[in-house]
Amino acid sequence: MIVADASVIFPFVFELETSGPVRELHAKDPDWRYPPLWRQEFSSALLKYVRAGRCETGLANQTFEKALRFFGGHEAEVDDRLALRLALDLGLSAYDAQYLALAQQLGAVLVTADKALARRCGGRAVMVDGFDPK
Repeated sequence: MIVADASVIFPFVFELETSGPVRELHAKDPDWRYPPLWRQEFSSALLKYVRAGRCETGLANQTFEKALRFFGGHEAEVDDRLALRLALDLGLSAYDAQYLALAQQLGAVLVTADKALARRCGGRAVMVDGFDPK
């Protein structure tokens, strides 16, 4: 089991140059978990693509529905106190701390495509291409 953040979830569903490694990650470990927050982050990323002219509204809606079908049901509640403590201790955003707190709660690794997040987590998060299931 892994905790995947929005930077991993988004290219799994929305075709990008980084989609290949994310799909390989899913083949290595298909048991993904995430906080409910992923929905807001995912829709925010879609909105940015629409506003930048990189995606039509219809495709954005279809992509969001596809993500909900695929990822819905694997959400887990996060200990908000732990998330706040991690955010303060590690200098994370409240959003990123939600993913890391969930990983800690579940005894899982946080997998991200965000290099800065992986660095700030001090070994508690790995990059997509650095994930090695044990």
